Parts: sequence; structure tokens; C-alpha cells
Amino acid sequence: MKPTTPDLETELFACRRYYEADHRRNDTVEQQQKRERIAKWVLGILAIVFTPIMVALFVYMSRNYAPREPLPWWFGLSMFCVQTISIPSCFYTIFCLVLPKPSFGRWIIVNTGIFHRYGKSPHRFVPFASLRSVHVEGPKSPFAVIVFETDYEPLRIAWLNFSSNKSISHNDDFLPFLNFLIDRLQRNGWNETGIASLLDLQRRHQERQVWRRYFRYTEWLMMACYFFPLFCVLPFYRYVCMVPYPAIIWVVMLCCLVVTMIGLALNSYCERWKNKKVAEKLRSIKQEYRQ
Repeated sequence: MKPTTPDLETELFACRRYYEADHRRNDTVEQQQKRERIAKWVLGILAIVFTPIMVALFVYMSRNYAPREPLPWWFGLSMFCVQTISIPSCFYTIFCLVLPKPSFGRWIIVNTGIFHRYGKSPHRFVPFASLRSVHVEGPKSPFAVIVFETDYEPLRIAWLNFSSNKSISHNDDFLPFLNFLIDRLQRNGWNETGIASLLDLQRRHQERQVWRRYFRYTEWLMMACYFFPLFCVLPFYRYVCMVPYPAIIWVVMLCCLVVTMIGLALNSYCERWKNKKVAEKLRSIKQEYRQ
């Protein structure tokens, strides 16, 4: 498979200035954080209040109405309203717990440090000399956050903030930004042990970039690994149905276990094949780039 763009080497190894520009023109960091806190509190309260009501309505429906009996209009309306409020607020609350803390603003790298600004807020300059240590939160997840320990409050840079009005799933701006950051830190005397977490994050983003361009159809192949054993078992469906009642439960459980184990084994094999091919392709690109 050929890449979708001819400049994949530039995207993987370019050292350019990238920063996030998705902000309101007259906004500040404090105002944005205040809105985030209010939204979290409101939706959290809605989830706590309406989720027990939704469960109580389900229990009431199961006890007072038959499975195929039509429900009264008032009960259906109340159930619809409660579900409309409860389910989105629960999902938002879960996402707030899973996703990293937001890191607002523009991040502009210069020779001696990083400029940070959000909207009308004053510039904050953090020189590289004042950075004490660096680590990456969630390097294996798609929501990685670079955290610099400074003399004052920590400096947080999340790669989701580099969308620049583009789709997050097709965000390619963070990798050149990370390359430029590693290059500046190495020039300022940081050895590889100090930026080992950044180098690991760089390698993972490069692998994702190569995987997306060269092996983007392997996801469908891995998904097929779980359906292939199921189709192999379907011809024996009528024989399974002939098993008497007490034993059929154990037979069905055994079939599910076998199908799941075969699917996991095939998926693991495809995952190893994909990682090997991505590593080989990335190695060849690096050699061509160095030449």
C-alpha cells in the first residue's frame, strides 16, 4: 500500500513550529477553566440525580407491565426525558475521569524556551533552563500529555490541543512539534535519559503515522479474526441444539470459550505481524531520510 501523501518523511522528521490556535479571541485561561469546572459540576450532578431515577423507572416497568404490553404515554415520555439527561451526563462524567486534564493555549517553541499564551492572557515564557524534569502521562494511550516540572506550576502540553481546526482523528501537527521540542532539549544539554519518555512518545507517534498511511486496512483484518472462528462453528449449530437442556449450557459456554480463544490468538498474531511490518517500514524510511 502506498502512502496517501508523498512527504511522509517530512511529516515524521520535520522540526517546525506548531502550536494550537483553537481559542476564543477575547478569552483567558481563567475564564475557560471556570467554564470547564461549571460544566463538570452541572453534568456530574445531573448524572447522580437522574441515573437512580432511570433505574427506578426500569424496575417499575419490569414489575408492573408485561414484556409486550404497551406503555402509557406519560411513562414513555418520562422515560425518554430521564434517559436523554442521564446517559449523556454519565458518559461525559466518565470521559472527564478518563481523559487528561486540559492544557489550554498556544505553545510556541523558540531557541531558549517555550512561549505560552491563551487569548488575551499575557504571554508566559518558560526557559528550558528552568525545567526540572519531564514525564509523559499515558504514553501508550491516544491522550498523552507532556508534563514539565518548573519552578512554579507544572507546564502541561496535551497533543489533542494541536488540532488547529482539524479533525482530532487526523491530527498530524503534534509529531513535528514533538520533534522540534526534542531537538531543542538536546541542544540545551538534556541527555537521552532525561527525555527518554519523550523519545518513547515520538517513536509511538511515528509508528501510528506509518501504520495509518501504509497499513490502515489491518484494523478490518483484526476485526475479522473474531468473526472467522464464529463462522467455523456455525455448521455444527444443529448438533449443539440436539444436546439436552442441562448439558447444553456447558456446551454453549465451551463453544464460546473456544471461539474467543481462537479469535484472541488470531488477533495477537495479526498484531505482531502489523508491529513487525511497521517497524521495518519505519526503519527503511529512517535510512532513506539519513541518506
